[in-house]
Amino acid sequence: MTLPVPVIDEKALAGLGVRVKALEWHGPLAGDSLNRAECALGFYQVWTHHEANGTWFWALYPSQRGQAVAHGESGDEKAVYAAAQADFNARILSALDISETAESMRERAAKWHESQAERYDRMAIDTLSVREKIALDIASANHKQHAAAIRALPTQSEEQ
Repeated sequence: MTLPVPVIDEKALAGLGVRVKALEWHGPLAGDSLNRAECALGFYQVWTHHEANGTWFWALYPSQRGQAVAHGESGDEKAVYAAAQADFNARILSALDISETAESMRERAAKWHESQAERYDRMAIDTLSVREKIALDIASANHKQHAAAIRALPTQSEEQ
């Protein structure tokens, strides 16, 4: 099963302090190779068996009685766990829409820089030395530039 590419980039989310939780795998019973990770989507399983000739399998089941909705295999055990995690991440990320949140955070940052610029502009009173007034003007100009640069960043929809 091929999933749509997530609308949200995991690295972009990490920059906001958001990440998809790692699946928590529970080991098999003695003599078994079946590992299981329960999640909001159902449960993932990873296993091999003596007739698989070193092949490992993973699958996502929506319920105890349901058929797998996604599955894969590899000759590498670690790759199968990584594939299950990647499937989980893609499913979670495809359900998120933080574009409005990202835009509002960007606007909030720009407004903060503008407020700092206004604060420095108000501080430029007659009792300050020329050097102090120049420093305030530079600080104000820097904050105005930061606000403009933040607003000039492409939105997520413009990047796609």
